[in-house]
Amino acid sequence: MIIKSLPNILLITLLSCFWLTVARLPAVAKQTPTVTQEEIPTVGFCEMVTHPANYFDKTVRITAVYEIGYEGSRLNNVHCVRSHDESIGVGFVRIDEKQINEINGAIKAIMSGNAGGQPRVTVVGILRNSSRHAFDWYRYRFEIIRFEDICDDISERIVSHDGSLQAGLTYRAVVKHDSDIGLSFSAPLRIPIHQAVSFEWINLKSYPGLQRLRERYLQQIVFRVNKDNVRQMKPSRWNRTLQLEILLVE
Repeated sequence: MIIKSLPNILLITLLSCFWLTVARLPAVAKQTPTVTQEEIPTVGFCEMVTHPANYFDKTVRITAVYEIGYEGSRLNNVHCVRSHDESIGVGFVRIDEKQINEINGAIKAIMSGNAGGQPRVTVVGILRNSSRHAFDWYRYRFEIIRFEDICDDISERIVSHDGSLQAGLTYRAVVKHDSDIGLSFSAPLRIPIHQAVSFEWINLKSYPGLQRLRERYLQQIVFRVNKDNVRQMKPSRWNRTLQLEILLVE
């Protein structure tokens, strides 16, 4: 979402991250008292999601994954946002032409894909107790005053499952019921012919709907690969055990 067509700004690339040089701006003109850079508290995103009432209408600094949608964008962290009802939508505070120009430059940098499809951003803004229940669904809205950092962080990005899995990464995939191994993937896992693979879903009991998933039914989930253990059993045979943790049922 681009607020208004204005001249581009220069983005400085540093260690694969975009550092945006921004002016010292008041929080929201004519709405809240002026807040200096040093006075703005840094709040953990999951802390804000867990206790939102503590941060309504306050200027804070947070770090989260920026997800671009068809009808709007969201701030996310798969460690604590587990459903649409917990989503944090994105809005913007308009102060002056310079500030709007800087926000537009940040949005263009995100949409360019140079920081990945779901970059990690550090932003200063205000949480509003305002929800939306439409195609773009969110419980609360975080109105961004400025971007301070945009990074390509593969460890926080949600990767679309294409048949391969890597420890430490978070994936979005479609799963199904398998009569032999239980919960499995609709897309076959790409593995060497000399490997036998098993899945260890460490928190499946917390998702009874997935446990009762019927044959031919599909469900999209977000999960993290915690461990990938490979043991050699015979000269040409290896057993591979993937420890998986479900983060979100979509």
